[in-house]
Amino acid sequence: MTPEIRQAILTRLKTAVEAGDTLIEPQHAEVGVERYTDTLVFQREQQVLFRRRPIIAAHVSELANPGDYVMEWVAGLPVLVVRQKDGSLRGFLNVCRHRGAMLVDDRCGSRKALTCPYHAWTYRLDGTLQHVPRSETFSKLDVEAHTLEPVQVAERHGFVWVQLDGEPDVEAFLGPDMDRDMAHLGLVESRVETTTVRGLAANWKLVMDAFCEGYHVKALHRTSVSRFFTDTVLVDDFYPHVRNIGARKSLREVPPDANIFEHTTIFYNVFPNGILVFHPTWASFITVVPMAVDYMHFVHRMLVPAAPVSDEAAERRKKSFALIDKVVMEDEDLKIALNIQKGLRSGVNDRFVLGGLEKGMAIYHRAWDEAMAPPDL
Repeated sequence: MTPEIRQAILTRLKTAVEAGDTLIEPQHAEVGVERYTDTLVFQREQQVLFRRRPIIAAHVSELANPGDYVMEWVAGLPVLVVRQKDGSLRGFLNVCRHRGAMLVDDRCGSRKALTCPYHAWTYRLDGTLQHVPRSETFSKLDVEAHTLEPVQVAERHGFVWVQLDGEPDVEAFLGPDMDRDMAHLGLVESRVETTTVRGLAANWKLVMDAFCEGYHVKALHRTSVSRFFTDTVLVDDFYPHVRNIGARKSLREVPPDANIFEHTTIFYNVFPNGILVFHPTWASFITVVPMAVDYMHFVHRMLVPAAPVSDEAAERRKKSFALIDKVVMEDEDLKIALNIQKGLRSGVNDRFVLGGLEKGMAIYHRAWDEAMAPPDL
C-alpha cells in the first residue's frame, strides 16, 4: 500500500464516516457447509489448494542466522525450511530417509546439523547425508540417494513461501494489487517478537471466514474491541485474496493526512490460509494450518518494527498483543469457530447465506470454488 493509496483510502473512509455511509451494498451469496465437514473435500483441499500454490511458512526474521529453521505442516506434510551458511534458504520434507522419523519436532530453532533422534543419521544443513552410525553394517548404501526430499522455497515481502508441486512464483500468485500493497507495508524490516500456537477442533476455513468480514464485530467482540469501530468498511477484491479496512471512530476527529494505521484496522486474507492484521503499532501474522477436516493449528505471530522503542511503548505493545491474542482471538474468534463446528454436526444448515457485510467471505469462497473445481469444468 503506497503512501498515495493510503492517503486516498483514508480520505474516502473519513468522508464516508462523516456522512454515515457504511460503503456496504446488499448482496446474496451462499456457501455449502459440506466444505467444513466432508473428509473427501478436506483431502482434495490438501492436494489442490496447498500443493499447487505458494504457502506462507514463516517470516524471514525467524530464519535470521545460518542453522535457523522453521517447521510447518503443508498439505499434511511436515516441511522444514533451513537458513544456509551462504544466507540462502533450503526446504525439505522433515523426514529421515532411513526409517521415516521426523528430524525435528519443534516448530522452530537452530541446528548446526540435522540429526535424526531414532538412529542418529545426520544431515548437513543443505540436506545431504553426512553421517551414518555403523555404516559398515549397510552392504549397499547409496549416500546421494538418501538426501532429504527437497521442497521449493521463495522469499518475498518478508515472508518465506513454500510450494510442494512446481516452482513458487509469488509475485504472479499475489497479483498486482496484493503484491503492491505488501511491498509497501514494511514487512521486510519487521521482526517476530512473540508467537502463540493453538490447536482447535474446528475446520480451518471457519477462522479464515471470521477474518474476511466485519459483520460479527458488534456482537462477538461487543465487550472487547467493537467500541473502537464504526460500521464503515472498505472491502477490496484482490482475487483470490481479500483486503478489508475497518474505520475506527477516531477517524472523525483527525485531519485528512493522519496515519492510516492509527485510525483504521487493515485485514489481508492471503489465499488460502494466511492472514495479516495491522494494529496501530504492530501487526498480527497468522497462519491457519489444516490438520484434519475438524482440526487446525492457529499460529499467531506478533510482527513489530525493527526500530527500538521506549520501555513504555514496548509495554503498551505487549498489553495490546495480550488483548488481541487472548481475548479477541482465543476467547472470541476461535471459541465461535469451535461453537460453529459443533453446530454443523446437527445437519440443520446445508448452506450459509451471506449478506453485504460478508462480502469478503463471498470473495474468499468464490476463489475456493474455482480452485477446487475439477479441471474439466
